[in-house]
Amino acid sequence: MLELPEITTIARQLNETVRSKGIRRTVLLSSPHKFAFLNRTQEEYPRLLAGCHIHSAESRGNYLLLRLDASPMLVLGDMGGRLLFHAPGDPQPVKHQLMLEFEDESSLTLTLQMWGAILLLDDHQISRHSRISYMTPGPLDEAFTFEHFEALIRAAPDKERSSLKYFIISQFGLPGVGNGCTHDILFNARLHPKFPLTKLTEAQTADLYRAARDTLQQMTSAGGRATERDLFDRPGGYQPILSNEVVGKPCPVCGTPIERITYLGGASFFCPHDQVL
Repeated sequence: MLELPEITTIARQLNETVRSKGIRRTVLLSSPHKFAFLNRTQEEYPRLLAGCHIHSAESRGNYLLLRLDASPMLVLGDMGGRLLFHAPGDPQPVKHQLMLEFEDESSLTLTLQMWGAILLLDDHQISRHSRISYMTPGPLDEAFTFEHFEALIRAAPDKERSSLKYFIISQFGLPGVGNGCTHDILFNARLHPKFPLTKLTEAQTADLYRAARDTLQQMTSAGGRATERDLFDRPGGYQPILSNEVVGKPCPVCGTPIERITYLGGASFFCPHDQVL
């Protein structure tokens, strides 16, 4: 899944690549996908996007906002798949759920492997969207202070039964962060995925805040994780510390074998010695 580091990277690349380009043609769901979530009829997308120019791209957590010179904007998010730029004449994937062809014959394609939202929204709708409205400030924003992080923890619903992993990946935790980034954040904070949210000490809260900011900054500065691809189909430069490939291998800090559990709908990797439960 594309998370905050990858979406931030792709937004930067879009601003460098397609800004000011005019949309000549839009193809939606050339390959049907039951987990491609739309908020308009399939026929409305080509009509509303025709002739629009890309004004800018910005990341909002794990959502990508393509602002146009006319309302509404194109919003892509919660994506498992590939968003790729194609120079004129370059081959496109055989199957895709969205294709934007520009006036200079370059194009963008979105191919979903899991699920993803393809939305046309204006600013008012974004401010009221059940997912996107929680995405600011982001963990790397200046406004995401330690005091703000503490306030998120205090305000977390059902926190008496919440674990750190649940809090981080929920819409009330770290905006744009999913299961993939959480492994290394918790490893660097030396906290177990199942650690109860209510048992965090002030020192542990500070460690978690620093680990989240530092880890996400490293991932973003490297162009995303090596397990995901950028706008030009290149892997990111950040090699995850914890992944399925290191299960049973020595922890890089203490040498204890890394373990894997299935928890909250996905895998969690951790060091049973260093990560406090």
